[in-house]
Amino acid sequence: MTTPEIPAPKTMARALRAALAERRIAISHSDALELVARQFGCENGNVLAARMPSDGRTVSPLAPDKGLVPEGWFVHENGHHGLFRHDLLEGAGEDGGPAILLASRDGLSDVPTSAFLTVMQRFAATDFRDRRFSFRASLRVTDAQGRGRIWITARGPGRVNLAFDNLGMNESPLNQPDGPIAGTTGWERRSVTIDVPENTEYIQFGVQFGAGPGTFITCAPSFGLATAAEHPRALHAAPRNLDLRPAMLA
Repeated sequence: MTTPEIPAPKTMARALRAALAERRIAISHSDALELVARQFGCENGNVLAARMPSDGRTVSPLAPDKGLVPEGWFVHENGHHGLFRHDLLEGAGEDGGPAILLASRDGLSDVPTSAFLTVMQRFAATDFRDRRFSFRASLRVTDAQGRGRIWITARGPGRVNLAFDNLGMNESPLNQPDGPIAGTTGWERRSVTIDVPENTEYIQFGVQFGAGPGTFITCAPSFGLATAAEHPRALHAAPRNLDLRPAMLA
């Protein structure tokens, strides 16, 4: 027996509103979307949309958020506790594998630009020094005013930051191939690259969402030697625009 394809959450919400209207019960689209999401064990429509594959594969109802992280990874929240939540989702990745969910709390509309949540890992740099490495992952966001990104850093003695990239080093515009993502997107592949100095003690990398509300999901992380096309993002060689000229409009 073939499992029927499940339509998009907004399509289900419209169908629910229409069915209730025939019974003279009027609800808003947002209320209908929340009711649909709860049938799948999700807090709201944003979380449900993030958990549903974008390529038409069928999905099963998902358990409520458990705050899980992958083995070997850990969570860090930047000084604004309680604004975000996280989970490990089975079957929600781009190719049907597991995915990490980072999202603002249900109903939250005001998130400081300094607030973020990251799921990360840390390991000794002994076998990686004096070479160039990249961290890569697939990303997507839903109704995100915040930014979804990946990052990597090399730390030396005293936790000194020796090398770092988080898709923002060269001020790339949002949703460009080398920048962070926001809004509502399909799957986007991103990479960050550093040269690991000889005095590096440990390396950290992770996935991160913050600076605003929304839902971020990431899957298929990988770490390895950089390809010929992957380079550390260079900083500007000198200060710029100290006379405060306005930016040119596109």
